[in-house]
Amino acid sequence: MLTIPSAGKAALVTGGSRGIGQAVALRLTGEGCSVAICARGRDDLNRTVGELQDYGARAIRACVPHMQQAGGGSVIIIASISGWKPTPYSQHGCAKAAEIYLAMELGRELAPERIRVNAVSPGCILSPGGDWDSLRERDPERFARFIERDFPFGRLGTPEEVADVVTFLLSERASWISGTHICVDGAQSRLTTSAW
Repeated sequence: MLTIPSAGKAALVTGGSRGIGQAVALRLTGEGCSVAICARGRDDLNRTVGELQDYGARAIRACVPHMQQAGGGSVIIIASISGWKPTPYSQHGCAKAAEIYLAMELGRELAPERIRVNAVSPGCILSPGGDWDSLRERDPERFARFIERDFPFGRLGTPEEVADVVTFLLSERASWISGTHICVDGAQSRLTTSAW
């Protein structure tokens, strides 16, 4: 969950040590937020804290005050296109569909508290050291076929592209956007197992 970014504001990024979460934390720091991150891996977490400090941020460990006490806020749930496009992994798709539904329902429920809730649904994102990066290294020909078949732009997305959308949705510039999900997938046509 994340609070609205801008100078003097604070954000908590869960899963913030790599991939999309790290890109969001770095982008929000660049926007002037104080950023706290949490993640499962201590080494990645410590490395990312160092990167955030290089930006000049106060990397804090404590949670930010409740958004109601602050007079409002914004929450972003990172879902996936597998929540609304068919996927070969039905359990994952169902969980992501539930996150999209949660954003829609909480957006209505929390609106009187001046809290906006949205979901961002990324497609396949190429992160250094991630699954798609590993596939690209292991089998470049199969990876190239996957790109050609499923990606009209001829590439996967980047964590920074997702972070830009998250940063916008958290900002006051998106003050009338709540209870929805934004797809960030470059018109990816489908999710298939053939790339694996």
